[in-house]
Amino acid sequence: MTNTEYIKAQVGFSTSDANVFEAALLDAGVVGAGTYEVANMLLLKTAAISVLYLILSTPDTASGTGETANSIKYDRDAILKRIAVLEGETGAATLRPTIKGVSVW
Repeated sequence: MTNTEYIKAQVGFSTSDANVFEAALLDAGVVGAGTYEVANMLLLKTAAISVLYLILSTPDTASGTGETANSIKYDRDAILKRIAVLEGETGAATLRPTIKGVSVW
């Protein structure tokens, strides 16, 4: 299994632009065509989180007309749940700031 295949498996579906996965892997310092190694699991899951956040920031799209019309629409609630799972596995959820509701004044 390659690193690209692993990150696609972690995201759970393919995007309309395969470069999204490659860019996330490069940002993480991992070669997409390289063989998956357990030592890189944390980096790859962190890259998968960045792909999911990118997908969340992408608007739903539609192109073409008539019989050639197609659209891409993502289940944003499912993506948020997947992000929460991956953040829990990587410990990234603990890095978020917490609001205590304490007034400074």
